[in-house]
Amino acid sequence: MQKFLSVLWRVMVEPASFWKELSSGGLYGDSDSLRDYAAPLVGVVQIVKFPLIGVPRAAMVYGLINFVLDIAVLYLLTGVFGALAGEEPESAAPLRASVLPCFALTPFWVAEPLFFVDRWGSFIACGALLHVLVIVNVGMGVLRAGGEPLAAKRYYPLQAVTAISLSLGFVLMSGVMRILNV
Repeated sequence: MQKFLSVLWRVMVEPASFWKELSSGGLYGDSDSLRDYAAPLVGVVQIVKFPLIGVPRAAMVYGLINFVLDIAVLYLLTGVFGALAGEEPESAAPLRASVLPCFALTPFWVAEPLFFVDRWGSFIACGALLHVLVIVNVGMGVLRAGGEPLAAKRYYPLQAVTAISLSLGFVLMSGVMRILNV
């Protein structure tokens, strides 16, 4: 748990040092970041929403749908980043382009409980999206410095795919909120 919270803090506040340590194999070097970091974080965020919603059945349905949406966006971005970087599916490098979304989407997931705030929810989502793009930018800089095959011409498409995916995820979450009257 301490490692999880430490990584969460470092991704959010010190992304440059986090990406450098991850590229050297210091953090999550031998473990699966999808299983050991991303999925538990998304699950905890969904559980945090339960008391905010107040209606148990709607909270569970909303949490389940949002969990599926978040994981779908994560897997989509993981595949796109890996494909555009031209990496092998079972690469042993600790920091690969396909690992970037597992950690970079942290601000968006952490901000999700605040999407309920009426007029401010969209602004909070935009702020979280910008924070994600900054973290992706720093991570791609570390990848390029480490000699990963992430070409400069693919930098903007990756940023665009990230922004579009998270924006669509937010729109779908908002739609689910309206359907369930949350």
